[in-house]
Parts: sequence; structure tokens; C-alpha cells
Amino acid sequence: MGGIGKTALAVKMAEILQTDFEYLIWRSLKNVPPLSKLLSEFMLFLSEQHKITLLTTAEDQISHLMHYLRQYRCLLVLDNAESLLHVGELAGHYRHNCEDYDYLLRRVADERHQSCLLLTSREQPSGFAGREGKELPVKILHLKGVQLPEAQAILRRKGLKVTEAEYQTLIERYGGNPLVLNIIGSAIASLWDGNISLFLSQGTLICEDIQQLLDQHFERLSLLEKRVMCWLAIAQKEVSLSQLQAVIIPTVFYSELHRALESLQRRSLIETHSGYFTQKPIVMKYVKEQLTDQFYPEISSKIEL
Repeated sequence: MGGIGKTALAVKMAEILQTDFEYLIWRSLKNVPPLSKLLSEFMLFLSEQHKITLLTTAEDQISHLMHYLRQYRCLLVLDNAESLLHVGELAGHYRHNCEDYDYLLRRVADERHQSCLLLTSREQPSGFAGREGKELPVKILHLKGVQLPEAQAILRRKGLKVTEAEYQTLIERYGGNPLVLNIIGSAIASLWDGNISLFLSQGTLICEDIQQLLDQHFERLSLLEKRVMCWLAIAQKEVSLSQLQAVIIPTVFYSELHRALESLQRRSLIETHSGYFTQKPIVMKYVKEQLTDQFYPEISSKIEL
């Protein structure tokens, strides 16, 4: 999820590990640079500005890059990889003209070399489930948000005095997202005069900046994913896949619903516990305010799962 600290963690890891590598390359994918341009920059840098023979295909360019990754110990960091993925479809599928990135990542994962590639993304690209594991080359880290000490540090910088119980409530309501906690801290200081108890008494509140952050996520969802999110928000409790299938309108096949839930999990928009699904309070609040009436105005306040 945006603001959870992916880029900050990648920066910290690069700072700590840079002495273990001969080359460190960092690129943002936010503006979706053509892979051919990116690879040309990589190889020019790795060849120490020597002229590279013109390579006409993505396969040739990637093969040449793999040569350098075997020859040298390199750390490549690709930030904002969600920019390469389709909007309005299930998570993880590459946009048109971005499929070469999938080929690059698969080769880096599958071939022998002495380098590392660190990828940050709001959603997990497809193709890595079978490559990830304790003894396998790919490792996937899902960031869970900050805990009590970090939340205390964030809110203290806003000049707020908060009890441990109040910290814990804020962490639970806002998923421990450091950016969101910063936004909420500013709102409490300016609009509630630092009165934490008064703020908490209003329930889970969503400021404009938080809404814009969540808008970015929900704009990426498929229609079925949005429907699933609506029903989870209406339920306001953990529900099973079969319970969802029994009430969701219009009716969908079990396999379709399973894929939609898997996609939402890849996007870190739902939580799972022993086969049951739910949402963080901040996400549930957003869905009820922004989406539920849009999809189900006649039943949004009546359905019980």
C-alpha cells in the first residue's frame, strides 16, 4: 500500500548493503521508461562509459545485462514497479509494451549470477509464486506497517502526547501506515488542538490526503474486485469465500471469486485469517463512504452476512 514505507526501506537497505556490491543502480519506474532505454543506461554504467555495440532486441539486451550480473556483484533497485502493471484488471498483469520487464525479471530470478535485484511495488507482479521460497531465489516481503515505538516517534514529532492505549488504537485503525499516521497526526494537532480522545471518539476518519491515497489504489481494481470490497465492507466482519459467493450480486463462479480475492491480497487491500477475509478499518471506512452506495444503493445498509 502507498505510504507503508517500501521506498524508505529500499533506501535503507541500499545504504547498508552498498559496500557488499561493486555497482549500485537505482531507477524509478514511475514514468514507465522503455526497458530498452533503461537497459542501455545500465550497460553504459556497468561498462564504465565504454561504447556498447548496438543491440536490437530486448532478448539481446537482457542477455548482455546478465553477462554483467555474472561478471560483477551488482545491486539493482527498481522502485514503483506497479506503474508497469495494468489498471482495471486483476493484479499483476503487465501493461502493453511492458511485457519485456516480465522477461527481464524472470531471467534474473532463474539464471545463475552473483547480483541482486530489489523491486518495490504496491502490488505483486505475476509469475513469482512458484519462484519464491526459503530455498528459492525469490524472496517476497509484505510490509505490515509500524509498531508502537515507531508510531510514538511519528506522533511525537507532531507535538502530540498520546497514551499507549491511544497509540495502539491509532495503529489498528490506520494499519500502522507511517504516511497515514503522519497525516492523522497533523490533523489532530490542527483540527482537534491535539485532543487525541476527541479525535478517537469520532471513529475512523479519512482526511483528504488519505482519501487521495486510497483513490489511487481503488482506481486500479477490476469491477469484480470492487464488488468484493463492497461486500466485505458491508459485512463488517470476517467472512469465508463460500459466504461471499452466496450473497455477491451478480453471481460469480467460485474460481472467479477466488482469483479476485487472491488479487486483492496481492494488493494488500484485504486481510486473511484461516480462510476468512476482512479489511483494515481505514479501508472498510473508505469503501463504505466511496464505493458501497455506488454499487449497491438499495442494500448497502441492509445486508447481513
